[in-house]
Amino acid sequence: MSNDFKVTDNFFYSEFWSNNFGKPKVEPPEKYFNNVAYIANKLQIVRDKLNEDFKPKKEIYILITSAYRTPEWNASKSVEGANDSKHLRAEAVDSRAVGIPLFIYYTYLIRYTDFNHLGYYKAKNFVHAGIEDKITVFKY
Repeated sequence: MSNDFKVTDNFFYSEFWSNNFGKPKVEPPEKYFNNVAYIANKLQIVRDKLNEDFKPKKEIYILITSAYRTPEWNASKSVEGANDSKHLRAEAVDSRAVGIPLFIYYTYLIRYTDFNHLGYYKAKNFVHAGIEDKITVFKY
């Protein structure tokens, strides 16, 4: 699929592709597209709500720092991801909302989505949100 394909009004498919050691990013396998679309739609809900609440003061956008990861990228020194990371199946996204405190963004994810796998990385300035059949909340 084209990297300029818009999954939602504000999220391009390519934003969810794996980093690749300075080479072109790697598209997720087609079987994971529904996971990407699900996550993108949930993030769109949060982005819309943030902009509804914070406009006209400023435009809020969401920066995706990691979504799908290849096994090689997940195991790299840059990531050191878990062996069974949800990122390997495009079931998770790491992100932050630019222009507002991380904790506010985190609370919007909790309040306006059904993500059940949530992590708060204050020192690294991102939150982790994932698809899970049970509630898992963690903090680093």
